[in-house]
Amino acid sequence: MMLKSVEFREYMLITGDMMKHKLAEAIYEKESGNIIWRGKNGEILGSRKKNKKGIFEHKIDENVYREWVRSR
Repeated sequence: MMLKSVEFREYMLITGDMMKHKLAEAIYEKESGNIIWRGKNGEILGSRKKNKKGIFEHKIDENVYREWVRSR
């Protein structure tokens, strides 16, 4: 599984669609502010994590991204 970097706006749209269709569950790490999106089998479908510079990076599984683009 490969995670693809996406823009913040795309990340919000994709993760919103995942919630709407109940494809994934968000796990929020209060201490770091990171969010991990896990699918029904526990696989990571997306993430929002701080990099070394303290800037959030948004990533989505490539298959989820392709399906999202196809459905638009």
